[in-house]
Amino acid sequence: MGRPAGRCRPALLALLLALAGSAPPALAHIDPDDTPDPVAEMEYRILLEFQPEDTATRNKLAMVLFRLGRLGDAEAELRRVLAAQADDADALDGLGLVQAAQGRPADAVRSFAAARRARPGDLAVHLHLGQALEAQGDLPGAEAAYREGLAAGQPAADPQERTALAAALEALRQRTAGRPGAPSGGQP
Repeated sequence: MGRPAGRCRPALLALLLALAGSAPPALAHIDPDDTPDPVAEMEYRILLEFQPEDTATRNKLAMVLFRLGRLGDAEAELRRVLAAQADDADALDGLGLVQAAQGRPADAVRSFAAARRARPGDLAVHLHLGQALEAQGDLPGAEAAYREGLAAGQPAADPQERTALAAALEALRQRTAGRPGAPSGGQP
């Protein structure tokens, strides 16, 4: 009996990379739904051995590390990306997620705000910024981030992200209904 197919993938990937001389772009886009995080981590690390400057793969590795709860490692990978490309919106957003998970909402707000400047139409960034502002107790700022995201979202934006942003705005309204300075009841 041979080895299970999933256990051969990293070795096969390394062999293909060695034979090809460089990774085709599609190989760097491992679908997290299809690959367990520990396997994806190994595959990303192999890819980075051959192309250490590949910031897209390094961002993906950081998100795998984040999901695995290895926040310090994830932050280190994201900072490597940002050292090479200071306005990388994915790395800035990822860094904000790591900082929020570490209980550093002020740092997370700064990272998410920078990600929003780098990619103003990204609904997930607006959602993350609003959540970080809520964690800091800045409810008007959170409302503004949610509303701005809904207004600035690109027409081709993911409908699930738009729904999540609208739901966050509505949840904020419901939690603060009747409080002085509460978010307004207007439409998103």
